[in-house]
Amino acid sequence: MGKKVEPPTIGRIVEEWYDGGTRCIICDDCCRDTTPEEVASILDHAAHIAYHNLYEQEMRRRKAEADAKEKI
Repeated sequence: MGKKVEPPTIGRIVEEWYDGGTRCIICDDCCRDTTPEEVASILDHAAHIAYHNLYEQEMRRRKAEADAKEKI
């Protein structure tokens, strides 16, 4: 038989709801002790990634638009 999987331990529940017959819970164990500086750093990093991806997407859109105009 395979390895027995233990259910995760439940920490401090900050939100709980049911989706049909499924109980959904959100715990804040992973971020409860995060400092404001860490939050700012995480958000800056996410913004950098998002900006790069959105910029590349816009460049692809503009190139496709220019290519379509050339074909006319």
